[in-house]
Amino acid sequence: MDAALAAGGTLVSLVSDAEAPSFWVLANPEGNRVCLCTWQDRG
Repeated sequence: MDAALAAGGTLVSLVSDAEAPSFWVLANPEGNRVCLCTWQDRG
Protein backbone atom coordinates (compact mmCIF):
# COMPACT_ATOMS: atom_id res chain seq x y z
CA MET A 1 0.00 0.00 0.00
CA ASP A 2 2.72 2.47 0.98
CA ALA A 3 4.73 1.74 -2.16
CA ALA A 4 1.68 2.16 -4.42
CA LEU A 5 0.79 5.50 -2.84
CA ALA A 6 4.41 6.70 -2.97
CA ALA A 7 4.49 5.85 -6.69
CA GLY A 8 1.59 8.22 -7.36
CA GLY A 9 -1.38 5.98 -6.68
CA THR A 10 -4.45 7.19 -4.83
CA LEU A 11 -6.93 5.51 -2.56
CA VAL A 12 -10.39 5.40 -4.18
CA SER A 13 -13.27 5.91 -1.78
CA LEU A 14 -15.68 3.49 -3.48
CA VAL A 15 -15.32 1.07 -0.59
CA SER A 16 -16.24 2.06 2.94
CA ASP A 17 -13.60 2.10 5.65
CA ALA A 18 -15.47 -0.82 7.20
CA GLU A 19 -13.86 -3.10 4.57
CA ALA A 20 -10.29 -2.01 5.40
CA PRO A 21 -7.74 -3.53 5.82
CA SER A 22 -9.09 -6.60 4.01
CA PHE A 23 -10.18 -4.75 0.85
CA TRP A 24 -8.97 -1.52 -0.79
CA VAL A 25 -9.42 0.10 -4.21
CA LEU A 26 -6.44 2.02 -5.58
CA ALA A 27 -6.01 4.04 -8.77
CA ASN A 28 -2.90 5.03 -10.69
CA PRO A 29 -2.41 8.61 -12.00
CA GLU A 30 -4.20 7.66 -15.26
CA GLY A 31 -7.27 6.55 -13.31
CA ASN A 32 -6.86 2.79 -13.80
CA ARG A 33 -8.19 0.99 -10.75
CA VAL A 34 -7.06 -2.13 -8.95
CA CYS A 35 -8.59 -4.02 -6.03
CA LEU A 36 -6.18 -4.96 -3.28
CA CYS A 37 -7.39 -7.84 -1.12
CA THR A 38 -5.58 -9.11 1.95
CA TRP A 39 -5.99 -11.85 4.54
CA GLN A 40 -6.25 -9.28 7.36
CA ASP A 41 -9.43 -9.04 9.44
CA ARG A 42 -11.27 -11.76 7.54
CA GLY A 43 -13.64 -13.62 9.76
